[in-house]
Amino acid sequence: MSMKKIVFTICLLLIFTNCHNKKSFSQKASDKDEQNHLQVENLQGNVKEFLLKQAYPLVDSQTEFLESKVTASYIFNEVGNYEKVETFDEFEKLNIRNEYHYNDRGLLAEYNMRTFSGSENHKIHELNTYNEDNLLIHKKAIQDQDAFYEVFITYDKEKNSIKSKWVKEDGVVAKTEEIFLDDQDRVIKAIETSDKNATKNVLLNTYDAAGNLVLHEANINTLKFRIENSYNNGKRVEEKHFTIPPSEEVFLDAIINYDSNNNILKTSDYENSVLKTVFNYEYELDTQGNWIKKTTYINRNPESEEDFKLYLLETREITYW
Repeated sequence: MSMKKIVFTICLLLIFTNCHNKKSFSQKASDKDEQNHLQVENLQGNVKEFLLKQAYPLVDSQTEFLESKVTASYIFNEVGNYEKVETFDEFEKLNIRNEYHYNDRGLLAEYNMRTFSGSENHKIHELNTYNEDNLLIHKKAIQDQDAFYEVFITYDKEKNSIKSKWVKEDGVVAKTEEIFLDDQDRVIKAIETSDKNATKNVLLNTYDAAGNLVLHEANINTLKFRIENSYNNGKRVEEKHFTIPPSEEVFLDAIINYDSNNNILKTSDYENSVLKTVFNYEYELDTQGNWIKKTTYINRNPESEEDFKLYLLETREITYW
């Protein structure tokens, strides 16, 4: 399973958790229990910004690299949330710019995205509206000056159920979503229904006694996805990804191992449950515990545990407040 597919699967499984968690609607990002974007990026301390660069090794070299290229730039506000995120292509030309604007309660009020690559560049403008309880109740998206979609969000009296309706620019309801939370405000179930073809996607989350998310289960169309997390002393150490087709046969797609800083140590990609590729990662940390140098090694012949080749060098230039 490629890393791109892994990321796509994670996004499918976490879309409700990231976008509809009750706390993210009702609390400022600076609140103690709320996860801000620095935590999403696994950054420690008061990071103001960082510049990400990548360099690939010279052909057949295990020590020398081509010229390092800027691939991304991140700027955060004082409470640790995104202000601007830019990505660049292989020629260091601006590819995508994301900008974030917050209201006086620290809630995301406006989001702008613009693309710069290709013959057709696009703009997306999103506006969020909150009620007096700081709960998101409406989102409007505009693409290239035209209405794109609107989302209307409602809550039950205990705010343990969240319902959202996605409406297209022509007024047709595209899909509806319902989120169920437990008494700890954690997403335990999510249901997405398409009004066009009556398909239903279902997400289930299971937590251990310490509140750690140990199991994601998602039914997406005819496929089922599962992610199993293992912990040691409250810290995630391993993550296993599975795909289950209509035949109900369970296929292992990937195993991801983490260090004590939640950095990925090893990624093992499988195809039909057969190990195909292994990536190992080495880090150099700064005084805050954030990595400033990350070296990736690849083994395309995992039967030989020693057959690792230099694959990628990434560096981060981090500035603190």
